Amino acid sequence: KDVEMALVGFADFIKEAIKTDGEIPVLGLGKFKVVETAKKEVFVNPMKQELGRKILPASQKVKFMVSKEFKEMVK
Repeated sequence: KDVEMALVGFADFIKEAIKTDGEIPVLGLGKFKVVETAKKEVFVNPMKQELGRKILPASQKVKFMVSKEFKEMVK
């Protein structure tokens, strides 16, 4: 139960930091960062391309970038 509360608190902290700063490092693991996605045209159903295409608008998403030291440790 204590671990769950700690993780919920950590997640809330990350959410607030991302909203204000757009990037938050997590020591020893990596960083969360807001990135822009471009507008793109995709097939409605890639298996049946004749069904047409739709346009996905440009947007923002959160990406996690693993730190170099963590990558090295996993190798």
